Amino acid sequence: FSFIGSSLRDAILRRAYSAGRTTSHHQHAAALLRRVAGPRGRERLGRHLVGAEHLAAAIAPLTEAASARKASADYWEAGALVNQVIGLMEELDLPATDHRWANALLMAAELASERFDYAIAESRAKQAVQWADSNNEPLIRAKALRIDGLLDLHASRFSEAIEKLTWAAERFENVSDMDTALEARAWVVYALDAVGERVEGAELAKDCIRISRLLGHDEQLCRHTTLLALIALKQNQLGVASQALEEAIDVADRLGKARWQAVIHNTSGEIARSRGQYEKADRLYGEAARLWSLTGLGRQRWAVLNQALARCAMREFESAQERVEWVLRASQSSGDSFLNCIVHAALAWVTAGQGHFERMEMALERVNADTAAGEWNDMDVAACLEGAGLEAMRQGRVEQAEATLSRALDMWRALEREEEALRVSALLMETAEDTV
Repeated sequence: FSFIGSSLRDAILRRAYSAGRTTSHHQHAAALLRRVAGPRGRERLGRHLVGAEHLAAAIAPLTEAASARKASADYWEAGALVNQVIGLMEELDLPATDHRWANALLMAAELASERFDYAIAESRAKQAVQWADSNNEPLIRAKALRIDGLLDLHASRFSEAIEKLTWAAERFENVSDMDTALEARAWVVYALDAVGERVEGAELAKDCIRISRLLGHDEQLCRHTTLLALIALKQNQLGVASQALEEAIDVADRLGKARWQAVIHNTSGEIARSRGQYEKADRLYGEAARLWSLTGLGRQRWAVLNQALARCAMREFESAQERVEWVLRASQSSGDSFLNCIVHAALAWVTAGQGHFERMEMALERVNADTAAGEWNDMDVAACLEGAGLEAMRQGRVEQAEATLSRALDMWRALEREEEALRVSALLMETAEDTV
């Protein structure tokens, strides 16, 4: 039950507090709520058990409530609940061998990651790894390393990510948890792509596609076919990319979920943008952002950023700036160095197009630092550097154009994109002629 209005409830609480009967009231409320089904009932039961000073009994319903909140993408409320659970376990001084520590730490790490609070997520994941090592629990270790490896990806620590995620995937395979194993392998593919090992990444994606088809894991099939499409796109294999995407579209239609439709639209936008179809790409990215916004996952940042890149290519710098600045605000506290590097590369292109070259230089400093630290190259960063250099060249900023285009040339060569490298080489020859 619940009170129709707040006045009666507040009056009863005031009398209970003044008479010192709050513990008794919580006990009676908890007794009633034990019969109430559903996550909201479990959450209220847990809170009343805490109020009744039955701390140990409160752990299970609060944990169940946190899981339900997580399932409905209410990550902030779920995080508050699981933090309360950890606080109760600390207050009760539960033995270090109690499995509830592992479950709570893993959930706290996952929830912090979904909120893009990567510092807290990494701290909780490493605590879970330590718990697993101390208690000789390899499966718990695999679950913790899966989260920690994904956080390494966000921080551009790709070698560490590959090592952790590969170890985790093998343990999941040992216990026949193929869905989680295939997901971990997908992040390995992503990391291999980031460090330029695209042949190995494509082969791993193909193996996972074969297994996903065999076992009927449609979500993982959709995940790996879109990854294969993106890798093929970067290898300039547009036919392979289109074929992989066609299968992904069929699977996403079967799944009927907004998140996979968003992935399809975003990947289709990438292919359209690579073909110079910027208006089409812009529309696809916009739809991807809308679909992702329905999921509560926060992934629309990537679609909005990609839309900004399409608009930069069309030299629509004012509308591109709005999108870049939105992504900057949405991601500035996340610690996602990979995303932040691409955002600052896009900002360099936008500011160059607007003639704000001091701001362009500031953005490029961040890009150069991130790419040097992460030892990786990216097509979007290369395109942004080329775009910024071309805008500087158009506006007579020869030295800045030459420096930026040279950086773009190095990146296109590292990516083994011969056509783009030749195009930038030709632009550099033009800048050299302008200085003669």
